[in-house]
Amino acid sequence: MDKLTTANFLLENGLPAPITIKASDWDRNLEKIDPPLLIKPRFPSKRSAKGYDISIVSDNDGIKSFLDSVGDNASDYVFQEYLVGTGLTVDFFCDESGKLISAVPGERLVALSKVFSKSGGGIMSEGKIIHDEEIQQIVRKLTNKMHFYG
Repeated sequence: MDKLTTANFLLENGLPAPITIKASDWDRNLEKIDPPLLIKPRFPSKRSAKGYDISIVSDNDGIKSFLDSVGDNASDYVFQEYLVGTGLTVDFFCDESGKLISAVPGERLVALSKVFSKSGGGIMSEGKIIHDEEIQQIVRKLTNKMHFYG
């Protein structure tokens, strides 16, 4: 439920994740990440609130303008490395001991926001199941680092 904590956990455990920094720490992290960037609510529960949208900013002037607009609420946002490529999602199932039973990767074809797919992003509304051993290994590694049930 915290984009920054999730990204840090993944990286600390050798799992791939985009560079993610707290928006309020932008001036202390200029060397870590360059525009274009995604701006996201740090806490997904705030996504439904007015003004807490995911957007792309393409330059330092846009970043400064965004920070000025949110003022003291900058710590409620993260800046995230903008990755270009196919949007993927993975549904997986674990047994009661947390052992991975199955993982089903899929390509996001249509979704609800324009940021993350050819016609949208966020929640996937149309996709295509794919088989990719690298993704299977990443999910296996993740489920060994965190306990999932179901």
